[in-house]
Amino acid sequence: MVGGRGEGREGERARGSRVDRPWLWALILVGGVALIFFVLWIGPWLFTRHPSSDLSDAEALKAENDVRTTLVQAVAGLAVAGGAIVTYRTFRHTRIEHDRAYVTGTYTTAVEQLGHEQAPVRLGALYSLVRLAQDNPSRRQTVVDVLCAYLRMPFTPPMQPERAAEAGSAASQALPADAGVKEREVAQELQVRQTAQRLLADHLEVPGGVTGQEAQGIDASPDLAFWPDISIDLTGATLVDLDLSDSSVAEALFDRATFCGEAWFSNVTFGTSAFFREATFTDDAWFPDATFINSAHFSKAAFTGEALFPGATFSVAPTIRWRGDDVTYNAEFDEATFTGRAVFRRAIFHSDAKFDGATFVGDARFDGATFGRRTGLDGTHVMDADNRDLVRLWPDGWIVRPDADDPTRGTLVREQ
Repeated sequence: MVGGRGEGREGERARGSRVDRPWLWALILVGGVALIFFVLWIGPWLFTRHPSSDLSDAEALKAENDVRTTLVQAVAGLAVAGGAIVTYRTFRHTRIEHDRAYVTGTYTTAVEQLGHEQAPVRLGALYSLVRLAQDNPSRRQTVVDVLCAYLRMPFTPPMQPERAAEAGSAASQALPADAGVKEREVAQELQVRQTAQRLLADHLEVPGGVTGQEAQGIDASPDLAFWPDISIDLTGATLVDLDLSDSSVAEALFDRATFCGEAWFSNVTFGTSAFFREATFTDDAWFPDATFINSAHFSKAAFTGEALFPGATFSVAPTIRWRGDDVTYNAEFDEATFTGRAVFRRAIFHSDAKFDGATFVGDARFDGATFGRRTGLDGTHVMDADNRDLVRLWPDGWIVRPDADDPTRGTLVREQ
């Protein structure tokens, strides 16, 4: 039945074409005849007739022939011009279709090569995709999505040299015979992934002379290395020594991501929201002078190394109107764990700052920080509360209440 209906529709279209085309050709034929009639007879007569004309018959005939010649030349010129326009439009359409086919073919080939077993092929695919995106701004978000999808694929980084030494020679003797090959493949994959990270960072770096917020208003251009209005989704990704310093991103998703090595976000600007919920930082996390224009979500994040947010600005636009309601943007660190130093010196929280249920093990520096609205530190846990070697400078109005059963632990409470 489906084929019957399809054939019926095709038959109707075919019959419609057979009916329409004769009328079209008849109209063209009538128009052509009328034009010829006008050029050869009506036009010359119309343009040479004059009530007061005293031309002889020979002069009148010559005038008509001159007019006729002029009209024929004009029509011929129009025909040539029309043909040139049609030719140009056909050429332009063919060129656009050719370019579109080339771009699509290049994109498809590069995406397929990202799955190649040889690392150099994968590297070449990355550069092809980025070059394609640079030349075609409309393709940039798609290419970024592909790079992010690649980085979200499961990956176990190679063991650091110092950690490998700790493993001992006994463990190395138990390795399978092909361990060297696998280690080399992992090392090569690490190079590919870090290249993808660097390529993203190169095209998110703010150009000189503008702020990170202003950079998002720049028009995308093949002549400009910076890519505005780009969102990155690295949810659950394993990222090694990521460096997005001096970047500007429309939106960033790092939920459940694992940052191996140091993570650099110095002077970065997050346009809408930045999500780091349940992210794990295995080393130092650098966010000095970072700007979170709207929300910053670090709920349940684990900072194993130092968490450094000196001079960071949270929620530049603390409240907006959305469908008639006030929407508040927050800085959320609730239930986050700070194992190393947690530094928020001179940080600016324009909206709510939520640290409810967070855990501080090392130094905690909030000196010079300013808070525009509510500061939520209720239920915040403090380890080694009696350790005088640690520097703990809490926001104004908050003190540590020692645990009755374990004086080394404490909870932040509002000062009475």
